Amino acid sequence: MKYVPVTVDRFAEALEVICVNSGFAGCVLGNLLTKDSFRVSQRGVGNHMMTYTIADFLIQIKNGYMAHKDTIEVPFSKMKGALAELLKKEGYLSSIEVKNKNTPKSRLIAGLVYEGKNPKVTQITIVSKPGKRVYVGKKRIPKVLGGLGITILSTPLGLMADRQAREKGVGGEIICKIW
Repeated sequence: MKYVPVTVDRFAEALEVICVNSGFAGCVLGNLLTKDSFRVSQRGVGNHMMTYTIADFLIQIKNGYMAHKDTIEVPFSKMKGALAELLKKEGYLSSIEVKNKNTPKSRLIAGLVYEGKNPKVTQITIVSKPGKRVYVGKKRIPKVLGGLGITILSTPLGLMADRQAREKGVGGEIICKIW
């Protein structure tokens, strides 16, 4: 038997022949791939993919520290700005600057902090993700390394570190853990 590679066109033609010759053509055609949908399925998700910009921002910070950069630059959003302010207040970022603030191309530039040659941040763990949000009550806010790191929460009162949330008595969504 001769091997013939299956192309999209040959596959679709074979399906059409099978469906036309079967008595269940009306039912089966609804479940089969057409030429166009087969091509789309070969490409994968493509344009339907979502990005989680907060996780991207946190990973940029982590990668910046690993590469011993002085600053990182990311697209600006209000959430990233609030997160950067919190990280600056907690001592994980040295400076924050926003370029072209009220334009679509605004950028957030964050300065990274080092203690000697060692980066201030050694690990960032993203807890909540778009597919799985993680919420905690005020009594179940986790401590990171016995208080040496921080847990960042999104609460009804805004973004907070774990210590602030415990003091104010609020829980919320765990964004990440940093140490």
